[in-house]
Amino acid sequence: MPELPVCPYCAAPLIKAPQRKTKCSSCGQTIHVKRTVENRDKRLMTDAQANAAEVAWSRYHAINQVRQDLSAFGMGDDPMIGLLDLGMGDPHEIEERLLLVASEIAEPPRLRLLALKILAMRRKPTI
Repeated sequence: MPELPVCPYCAAPLIKAPQRKTKCSSCGQTIHVKRTVENRDKRLMTDAQANAAEVAWSRYHAINQVRQDLSAFGMGDDPMIGLLDLGMGDPHEIEERLLLVASEIAEPPRLRLLALKILAMRRKPTI
């Protein structure tokens, strides 16, 4: 027999598992339904847990974008990207450093121009 879901705030049993954000009928708190980078199964979360999951997903997508951008220069598996996997460093800062390196040493020269274009796009001020 499946377990009844419970509110992540007050542990009150819920009649059915919510499929999207809802309020607990017992305590009135907002219950979020999200996946995490570590566990792709949907689960019930508090506001703080949902915010932490969003931050983790943003970082996950940023790291994947860095890998994709740098793979054109043969740098997709650079050891500095490995630091990101360990939770160290800012993905955008590391990408910028590696793109600067690529703009200096990439062969053929058109790849140097591509690195500079990517850097220019990343540095555009947002209004």
